[in-house]
Amino acid sequence: MVVFSLVLAISAFFAFRSFNFMMYGSGAPASLSGLLSFGKKGAESNANVAIFYSEATSKYFGNERNYAALVDTWSGILDKLHIKSRVIRGADLTGDMSGYSILVMPLAVCMSDGEMRAVKNFVSKQGNGLVVTGFAGARDEKGEWRQVSLASEILGGERIEPADLGAVTDGRPVYMILDGLDPLSAGIPPGFRLGVNTYDQPIAATIIEPRTSIAAYWENGGFKLYQTSAEKTALVSGGYMGGRFVWLGFSIGNTLGDSASLEVRGRLINNIMDYAAFMPIFSKELWPGGKQAAVVLAEDTEDKFDNASAVANLFAEKRVPITFFCVPELVERYRDVFKQLYSRPEFELGLHGVELYKGQSLDQQKERLLAGRSLIKKLSGRVITGFRPPEAQYDENTMDALMDADYEYMPGDDILQASPIVHLTRKHQLFSIRKNLRLFIKFPKTGNDDYDILLRDGITDKEKMLEVMKRDFDAVYKIGGLYYFSFHTQLMADPKYLDVISRFIDYVNTKNVWLANFGQAADWWKKRMLVDIDTTPIAQRRMGLRVTNNSTETIDGIKVKIQLPPGITGVKATPDGMSVAAPEISMSGNNTAILNIKTLETDENRGFVVDLTAAGTAK
Repeated sequence: MVVFSLVLAISAFFAFRSFNFMMYGSGAPASLSGLLSFGKKGAESNANVAIFYSEATSKYFGNERNYAALVDTWSGILDKLHIKSRVIRGADLTGDMSGYSILVMPLAVCMSDGEMRAVKNFVSKQGNGLVVTGFAGARDEKGEWRQVSLASEILGGERIEPADLGAVTDGRPVYMILDGLDPLSAGIPPGFRLGVNTYDQPIAATIIEPRTSIAAYWENGGFKLYQTSAEKTALVSGGYMGGRFVWLGFSIGNTLGDSASLEVRGRLINNIMDYAAFMPIFSKELWPGGKQAAVVLAEDTEDKFDNASAVANLFAEKRVPITFFCVPELVERYRDVFKQLYSRPEFELGLHGVELYKGQSLDQQKERLLAGRSLIKKLSGRVITGFRPPEAQYDENTMDALMDADYEYMPGDDILQASPIVHLTRKHQLFSIRKNLRLFIKFPKTGNDDYDILLRDGITDKEKMLEVMKRDFDAVYKIGGLYYFSFHTQLMADPKYLDVISRFIDYVNTKNVWLANFGQAADWWKKRMLVDIDTTPIAQRRMGLRVTNNSTETIDGIKVKIQLPPGITGVKATPDGMSVAAPEISMSGNNTAILNIKTLETDENRGFVVDLTAAGTAK
């Protein structure tokens, strides 16, 4: 039986905030707007997106103004995307819908049997798309509960109910974690935490059918990726007979209003509409070589410095990159061991602070950063670009001092997403970057380190230690993020625990991952961010693609991922210039094509016309 809980949960949807939409200036994925808006070549003259105004729902809650605001929010969103839409009512829905290919249903809780049949008939037709939210069709037109809701039937869900978010009930925002590998999250940093105000009661669907793909999970009281499950879904998509659907367990107008959230929300809506329209979705590859996720291992080389020798031998034997964060005073004392830490090109050195930097002036912190780097560089000849703050404590002056001193990255303990964060200043995060800007990378913590395992949780059994590490890694791997594990010379680098790290490396090597040190990961992410991919719809199966390198360095190629609609069996990319080589194209599983665009020089851009071929059609 389908379970629907708490009538009050539904009424909470009817508080709305103004929607301030931030569009991407460039680098946006292929958009439906190019085919449907007025004033563009090839645009349709008639609206083909319908937004359903549920008169029964408005009447049931007794607040027509609030319900109308929800419908108007969607109209405003689509208008910002230059997608023409039309608000329809029950008589339109049960009538002739042949002029529409997408139906948007903002919280249509109360629906008649005829409206339910009309929606299922619409979304079952080849090429049609449905965007639906919350408890759609949970009640009939008189407000009586149904045993099976429309939303549950379309989704293939066992239950749709208020999300169980633990103790998060005091009005603070709640967060969903976006799966970086899902088509709806294309162009969004893996594991991004998109916040929703709690006056909009989050709804979760429990998914049981394999035809449905989960794009986001509700977070339960902290960024614990291993707790995500098919019972905490916030955003899903999939196929229903000949059509496609997207379900949202939240009101799109109630996401948080900070710049990063607005930008991600804009990208998300673009992807939702393109998915519903059976359009291809373009994005840059997340990690080099088409790897699904990235792994960074690092040692805080401090007390019991001698233990670093065995660590260096282990990583040299396995040919695995590592970053050693070193305390300057100790590298002078243990020079023989220190030499091992830069004996191989994949070994990186970073600066580890000793006494707290937090609370000191900008000049004091900058002086310490420069002095520490100078000493390590003098002894090793290595360039130092990374800093580990002591006790993971830092402040605004620390960030400003790092950038003033030309450091390039810092691993942090704050948990914001499952991928690197790009900063121009301490308070500014960017996903679309322009040329000639100095970028600084902060690596959010995505799992437990050895301090958490050994000291905080008191786990000393080596099998259980390995289990925790594998669990944390698996959760990040599942959503395409970057997992980093840091350990200390005085803790897990102890000879009695070192085999746990060795076995973990062996486990990670069985997966499709990119193993890197922090410097390599920071360099990749910055270069990736400075590559724009711009797409322009030309026809239903033809897109214009332009790839631009905005960085000051040559990039040794970039892969563009195209998530294809069903039925597409071939992709061809034709250069738009005589001197441009055609990219290599490979088809992979899950309706995906990969365009391998080779070396891009500084300021270089390359244009292509991308044609999609369906089964049974001429190439």
